[in-house]
Amino acid sequence: MFDVTKEKVEWAERQISDLEVGFAAFLQANPCTWESTTDPDNGSLAFAVLCPEQVPLELTLLLGEVINNLRSVLDYAAGELIEIDAGTEDIKAIFPIAARQVGYIARCREIKTRRDDTKSFFMSLDAYSDGAGKSLYALDQLDITSKHIVLTPLIGVTKIGPIKLFNPNGTPTSTPASLECSMGIDGRTRLRNVSSGMTFEIDENATPTFDVFFGDVGEYKFQRIVPTLHILLSAVKDTARRIERFVATRF
Repeated sequence: MFDVTKEKVEWAERQISDLEVGFAAFLQANPCTWESTTDPDNGSLAFAVLCPEQVPLELTLLLGEVINNLRSVLDYAAGELIEIDAGTEDIKAIFPIAARQVGYIARCREIKTRRDDTKSFFMSLDAYSDGAGKSLYALDQLDITSKHIVLTPLIGVTKIGPIKLFNPNGTPTSTPASLECSMGIDGRTRLRNVSSGMTFEIDENATPTFDVFFGDVGEYKFQRIVPTLHILLSAVKDTARRIERFVATRF
């Protein structure tokens, strides 16, 4: 059972691996530079990344395919479960997802199956925006977006060092070799975990680590793409396994 679903999962794993390799090769072939700037809103340090080339379209399209494939895994698993219920294939079967709990429960109740335990099982997955399955909702939103626009990636700084940190009174702190960064809405990256009032000095030989980020899309906007895809893959695999275990309890 669920052979097609498992094949789809393995295909998604290969696609993510190919995307990771492609991003790494792109960054290596196109060395990025960076410059420090000042955030106009609060005066904090921000890093602008200058890359000689855009991420290749083939990698951008592959990103969309990965997202589409992960979302389809859920539909395949739901379809196979409903087929087991009915004894026939329902090509219109989709995995229920909604923005809010009320809408989600309504969609679960609309599933075309004669078994109430199947509907109750889907309800337990809580695949809505603030439910336990919120990552599935976020995946669904990414999937919808990717079908209408190209998810153009951004290049940003993930960490930089060495850096010297100073307390508000001017005394040095025990400084890590490097500090992690996060991307802001302006496409620039900023140091994380630097308390208000602290100052810092970036070593003249500081080396940044670059990575590829989502743009301003969905729940994962300005997040690193590959780690996010692994999170979504894990959520999808876990859901598929739960469906398979649910079926196994009937025998």
